[in-house]
Amino acid sequence: MGVTNQLFLIPVLLTLVRTQKPHVSMVPNLNQVYAGDTLKLTCNSGGPSVQWFFNNIQSPEQNLSDWQRTAISAKNSGSYRCESNGQISDNFNISVLAYLPPSILSIRSGRPVIQRGSSVTLNLEVEDGLEGWTCWVYKNGKVVKMPMKKTLMIASKTEVAFQPYQLKENMGLYWCSDQNNQKRSSMVTLRTSGLKVLMETPLPARLGDPVTLKCVVPGVKIERTVFYKDEKTIQEGSDAFFPIASVVQSDQGSYKCKATYKGVTTGETREHVSEAQKLVVMDAPPRASLSMTMSMSCTCSMCPDGTKYRWYYQKLDHPWVYTVTGPSYSDKILPGRYACRATWQDGRTSMSNIYVASGEPIKWLMLLVVIAVLLVLMVVVFIIAFRCKKRRRANVIYEDVPMMGVKAGGEDGGYEELRRQRDKAEYDTLKAVAPSGEDGDLEPKRSSKVTAASSSGAGGYEQLRLKPAVDKDEYNTLKADALGVKNKDGEYEALKPEPETEGVYHTLG
Repeated sequence: MGVTNQLFLIPVLLTLVRTQKPHVSMVPNLNQVYAGDTLKLTCNSGGPSVQWFFNNIQSPEQNLSDWQRTAISAKNSGSYRCESNGQISDNFNISVLAYLPPSILSIRSGRPVIQRGSSVTLNLEVEDGLEGWTCWVYKNGKVVKMPMKKTLMIASKTEVAFQPYQLKENMGLYWCSDQNNQKRSSMVTLRTSGLKVLMETPLPARLGDPVTLKCVVPGVKIERTVFYKDEKTIQEGSDAFFPIASVVQSDQGSYKCKATYKGVTTGETREHVSEAQKLVVMDAPPRASLSMTMSMSCTCSMCPDGTKYRWYYQKLDHPWVYTVTGPSYSDKILPGRYACRATWQDGRTSMSNIYVASGEPIKWLMLLVVIAVLLVLMVVVFIIAFRCKKRRRANVIYEDVPMMGVKAGGEDGGYEELRRQRDKAEYDTLKAVAPSGEDGDLEPKRSSKVTAASSSGAGGYEQLRLKPAVDKDEYNTLKADALGVKNKDGEYEALKPEPETEGVYHTLG
């Protein structure tokens, strides 16, 4: 009877399983999803086949109960649901922010693809202090809390480096969060391989960023490599690197490499192929901009108010080091690479462009800039002065003409040019003679009679004697001898002023 009941219950249980409504769950279970996160969606249906839908559109390539979304971005925001055994789940909504979380978890030493059973060193940065923070790893379908030293996780420390346990699974997903699970860091994805040759691809690769794929045999120098993308040869030669200057969407795909090298102990030539690794391309989050003029400056035009900036420095073949502020013009710039990030309360940008310094002090650059500015100003002043001088010459209306004097002994009358004396005044002038007349009038010398046509012994007219200024508005002139007007002594009299006639002047005949 008991066996009969059990046999009867089997179809009932199968019917219940088939009629059970599936539901979607997400690992890790995050309060907020940022750009670059890796998520695993699971359809809990129990059925053998599953169909996935994103924004009510079926994804034909997804037919398993687990759907891993790697390096998602804002375009992956929307509703997800699954269908199994004719039953459809409720929508599972995901909202992805376009920027990155404010706290940073990164690889300090090691590679994103490692040999199975090895590990790396991770670095956590929390600007508000590490007190209450914990780190987690998702591997083999489980979320495991990682032990952290309490002496390191204190409020006065903002950065800590630690090494997780050896990773024996194919993949491990790492992140950190505060004690209330309200704030968290970015994620780090590690992948492992059981082969000697490793194909290193960054995860994720951002649109527009430069990316370098590497073919690596730990501890050995590679002599020759062949790179493949989706099983097609894309490069072969002695170079163990495959650079991509600027990532585009078509660069996404499956990459592997074949390496030729010599064994460490035997020296024999060996040739092995790596496992394929997927290069995932995501939309680039906002990015800070580093500029170099008189000093280094970090800016972000898309960031909200209250944005702060973090500076990073990297020596050759060393990891990036976080610094509080950037170098100024008075600091001596060490040789190496510099970059920055913009951060705010619940987000941050990706790392800025990289500035490579040669080690010269920035103040010398400032001095060169100042000298260049002064030279430009001097050229501008010279051009302005030259144009003003040219304009003054163009505006001259009158010209200097030579002064004319009475021509000596000329037959046709007229005037002759006054000649300049070399060692005396600029022009010859008439010499003043003390007045000899009673009233101070200009009178001829009494030693000789003067007529309009007579001349002195030297062939010219004799000098007139100066008469003091008269009170009336009149000019005293000599009357010509032809006028026949003389006083009783036979001397010339001053002309009497006639009634004012406009435009008429008395002159010598």
